[in-house]
Amino acid sequence: PPRSTLFPYTTLFRSVDPSEDVVVITGGASGLGFLLAEFYAMRGVAVAVVDIKSKNELQESRGIAYYQCDVANAEHVSITAKRIQSEVC
Repeated sequence: PPRSTLFPYTTLFRSVDPSEDVVVITGGASGLGFLLAEFYAMRGVAVAVVDIKSKNELQESRGIAYYQCDVANAEHVSITAKRIQSEVC
């Protein structure tokens, strides 16, 4: 896909528009997921992290919304998705 000249950070399929998009990262409480969350948050993109681990206090202070959720549980995922839509979108 072509890269946006206004906002050149892209996902695998399309550009991310910080004024319209929310990036949801599973496993974002630590490691690579945490770095990706910070990468997008520093660029003004709304970020929602979904992880089974407890919240990292640094994430909330950097504008990253955190949701504790077991993604192996369909009911937890559905509830968390609705929360993200109402609180972040």
